[in-house]
Amino acid sequence: MSKKQTAPPAVFDRALLAQRRARAVRDFHKYDFLFREVAERLLERRGEVLHDFTNALHIGPASDVLKGAAKSQRFANLRNVQQMDLDEENLGIEAATHDLITSNMTLQWVNDLPGALIQTRRALAPDGLFLAAIPGGETLNELRQSLLQAELDETGGAAQRISPMIDVKSLGMLLMRAGFALPVVDVDRIEVSYQDPLRLLSDLRGMGESNALAVGPMNKRPKPLTRGAIARMADIYRERFSNPSSDATGPENDTVRATFDIMFVTAWAPHPDQPKPLAPGSAKVSLASVLGDKNGDKSS
Repeated sequence: MSKKQTAPPAVFDRALLAQRRARAVRDFHKYDFLFREVAERLLERRGEVLHDFTNALHIGPASDVLKGAAKSQRFANLRNVQQMDLDEENLGIEAATHDLITSNMTLQWVNDLPGALIQTRRALAPDGLFLAAIPGGETLNELRQSLLQAELDETGGAAQRISPMIDVKSLGMLLMRAGFALPVVDVDRIEVSYQDPLRLLSDLRGMGESNALAVGPMNKRPKPLTRGAIARMADIYRERFSNPSSDATGPENDTVRATFDIMFVTAWAPHPDQPKPLAPGSAKVSLASVLGDKNGDKSS
């Protein structure tokens, strides 16, 4: 008797996320600096791939940088670009229909990331490329620490208000499990300076990236932060994560930093002509002999 498959736990409230994104659309161009910067870095990585693509797909909201990609010299060998604001958890794309799929900072909100990666892999034609940017690692660690301590100081307890983040090792393992070939994950750390921590909160709302965690225990959403907790958060943020002013004009001109660790994924749909790792035991030279030579050991 087969085991009944259960859906993964809902970490994120996808309906709430959709509302946040819809609300942010009108003024998104005022807050999309991070998306534009990451899109530029995606394009740089795309430009390093000497490969012709004929049917590309961009999943999720596209910044002006990616919308103009087909006209860019970096995408000169790309003949067709589609952009679809799809549900990342249910792509509904026909198998093997695209030879390039890109995604710019949307997969961090997926409840079933392994499932989303499997769907993406199936949508790629053999030797197709998946290129994505996903926030992870220490992203918003300063805000996470400051919020936690502020709530503890003000109320004696704290709710989770910043999304959990995936790390490089875990993401690499998920790509392999999804059936990708030659997966590579590298990280760019982007530090943004703010005059005030509250401006960071405003930017996150403007991006549609504010808290969309699912309801907590007993089906209750955490209460909104009190004014006291927000003020305390800002004080802690300044105390712990300030960038001292270089012109010595005083602490009132100091800035605070916000860290975004962006993981860039490059992975391929398998193809017989791709390089393959050597089989275990097939090496012609032993590691011991190499280390011996390096250390000046001439014994046989």
